[in-house]
Amino acid sequence: VTYKATFEKYNFQCARCGTKENLQIHHLKGMRYRDEKDLILVCFTCHMQYYHGCKLANPIPHYNRKEKEG
Repeated sequence: VTYKATFEKYNFQCARCGTKENLQIHHLKGMRYRDEKDLILVCFTCHMQYYHGCKLANPIPHYNRKEKEG
């Protein structure tokens, strides 16, 4: 599985909030694993907050589709 395939799988948007800005790939099981099930596409803010437990003082602002719709 390539990183390009992961971007395509998630339609070039964050799997958590839906933004198309500042996207990154997160390895759910760690960098050694490159299985399709292990890769998820997230924005920088979601990556840091949800997967690394960081509290960002000034998170990168982005459109949060789920909050907007909910």
